[in-house]
Amino acid sequence: MELPVALLNVARRAVDTVLPPRCLGCGVMVADTGAVCPACWGGIDFIAPPMCDCCGLPFAYETGAAAICGECARQPPLFGRARSVMTYTDTSRRFVLAFKHADRTDAAPAWGTWLARAGRDLLADADILLPVPLH
Repeated sequence: MELPVALLNVARRAVDTVLPPRCLGCGVMVADTGAVCPACWGGIDFIAPPMCDCCGLPFAYETGAAAICGECARQPPLFGRARSVMTYTDTSRRFVLAFKHADRTDAAPAWGTWLARAGRDLLADADILLPVPLH
């Protein structure tokens, strides 16, 4: 039996009163569960086009459709195509390490949204989707 949406909202507000939502990056109080504060948001460098069509490395300027980076042209990788959510910086490092190694399962909805956006152009015609292992 599913609970009515109104009852779920009341329960969520009660939990948020006792345990206020915190930024996924730094822990300051934010408006919603799974949110990121403006300071952390500004430190995240999300990867978006233009990028290498193979590895997803971001390009500094538009290069045209299906352009690949020098490294992929020099030595094509064993995989077809790959994408990442963000570049690895001091800010993104905190997000990645907390999610992967500190049991921050509360960040899963945000990561799911970010990963789906990053891989949107690959998922429709993918034969297989593989996570990158921790080790």
